[in-house]
Amino acid sequence: MADENAEKNWKDENKVYVTVSHLKPGSILKGKTFTEEGDTLFPAYHVFNEDNIRVLTERGLDKIYYIPVQETIADRTKQEGLAFMTGLLESVKSGRGVDIGHAHKVVDLMVSDIYSGEIGMVNLLELRDYSEYAYVHSINVSILSMVFARKMGLGEKDVREIGLGGMLHDVGKINTPADMLWKIEGDSDYERTIIYEHPMFGYKILESSKNVPESVLKIVVGHHECYDGSGYPGKLTDKNIDRNVKIVSLCNYYDFLVENAEGKVSVSPRDAVMKIMQMSGKGFNPMFINDFITDLSFLLLENPLYPPGSMVLLDTREIALVMEVNKFSDLRPLVKILAGSDGKKMARPIVVDLKKDNKRNVERLIKTPGT
Repeated sequence: MADENAEKNWKDENKVYVTVSHLKPGSILKGKTFTEEGDTLFPAYHVFNEDNIRVLTERGLDKIYYIPVQETIADRTKQEGLAFMTGLLESVKSGRGVDIGHAHKVVDLMVSDIYSGEIGMVNLLELRDYSEYAYVHSINVSILSMVFARKMGLGEKDVREIGLGGMLHDVGKINTPADMLWKIEGDSDYERTIIYEHPMFGYKILESSKNVPESVLKIVVGHHECYDGSGYPGKLTDKNIDRNVKIVSLCNYYDFLVENAEGKVSVSPRDAVMKIMQMSGKGFNPMFINDFITDLSFLLLENPLYPPGSMVLLDTREIALVMEVNKFSDLRPLVKILAGSDGKKMARPIVVDLKKDNKRNVERLIKTPGT
């Protein structure tokens, strides 16, 4: 059956070709690649290196083909979710409560998209105006959390409940002033009090509704708890935080970083992933961060974390040029060290494969190609 599906897909009229002579080390094709006859070559989002290109040339292949991976969640599904969130918050404000049945239907639409084929790019909703932050953020967190859960291999029941929890995680912000909706920490005791109360307030709102799964309630009350116990409202440490809560919490922080709202500074998807890496062992479980980078970075970023041709600072204080990466999430690329720990340019640069060198790690990206 798998072979039949592959052959059917290969006949797709949307397939495109790339001339092998145009491929360069670091080239990425966002779709599984095939020969003209339909034989599989490389997986989607493969980062080509010199050896790959040489092998293709030696095989006498002038062209390779691929079918671009489609976006995971359809625009119509996102808009359905946005409309639901708008109505939900208005309903809660008026005292009518939460229509869990409707929420399940929206999550079902998203799950249907996620399970309909290969998971492709995850393009999040963008704000049209700042008043939409609460609605847009909730849908984005729901989408990211479900995709993350699916990539981690969780079952469909868990994926659905995680999606529902992501959608409802900020329902407790129903009465939060507009200029504070996006804040994780407050700038004053007054703001901190309001912000720190929203998880428990949301929990109480949903607890009074019918048929809300316990796992969803845990997400709502626990999405600001931290690995090291510095979060709120319960100051729980990692061992006491539910797995589904950790998933939504991480996706919540990512969208918070990239979302542009009045009064806050947004960062690029790559910088957001870098900031998440810096939270390892503090805000988030290191294993979950590793999974997030491995499973989602290629769906969120246009280029690898450390693109070939970029400059990086190693934790040895050496400066290096990235020569080759194996995948989007490659944290230990092949590098050429150009300057020593003293900052002086090396007369003879050293090529080091960080995968085989346990004494060096990339500390941060200095610049990407072309910047």
